[in-house]
Amino acid sequence: MSAEHVLAAIEMLRGNIRLEDLGRPVSPLVPRPPERGTEPHLRDLVQRWWRDLGEDVNAVVDGAGVERLIAELGAIRS
Repeated sequence: MSAEHVLAAIEMLRGNIRLEDLGRPVSPLVPRPPERGTEPHLRDLVQRWWRDLGEDVNAVVDGAGVERLIAELGAIRS
């Protein structure tokens, strides 16, 4: 998973893009290379945000927080 994936998810939640906008789906029967896992910079960012939110699964991020997250994701985009 990359910062680009998270940015696309945010845009989907905002209603700016649709799942179809991400490209043609690929059948699970089509062989693909193994997943590389989560990029280390993204993992670090997510863990920091999780701590900053008090490790609360019910935490809510306001508009300014979302914009800050987008800026941080943009900074680590590969």
